[in-house]
Amino acid sequence: MALIASKIAKEFRLRRIALFDANAFVDMALRRRLKVSLRAKIRSAALVPVILLPISACAITEPVVVISQNGETLRGTTRASVFGGAFSVTDGILTCAGNYNAMDPSITISMPVTCSDGRRGIVIATRDASGLSGSGTVRLSDGSTATFLFGSAAAGF
Repeated sequence: MALIASKIAKEFRLRRIALFDANAFVDMALRRRLKVSLRAKIRSAALVPVILLPISACAITEPVVVISQNGETLRGTTRASVFGGAFSVTDGILTCAGNYNAMDPSITISMPVTCSDGRRGIVIATRDASGLSGSGTVRLSDGSTATFLFGSAAAGF
């Protein structure tokens, strides 16, 4: 009986060691995989600035002119890139600016505008076929409106 008990105990210890080794093997494999995965993520994260650097340099700036109801003229620019668009116009005293989704493929887009005198409003712009020029309207919180041109049409104004 003691011989059988000793064989069972020995078998149990061997299986326990084998189980331990299997767990250790799985643990080691997971760590290696995690390391490889982590290295790959670090490499790809390092490539992002390299890839985005040329794209970020691809921004288009176009002139903008805004003519209010009372004939006041504000001039400025709109800048569009894959990261978004922004515009700003001023007459030297009043400045109005806003941001928009430059990647929106719609011909007509709307965007919020905020002015330095506290007024806010909505800009509705309609682009021509090139998408680089067009016209639109501005409606501010005090009820005032304005018309604007951007792109080649504004350059000649």
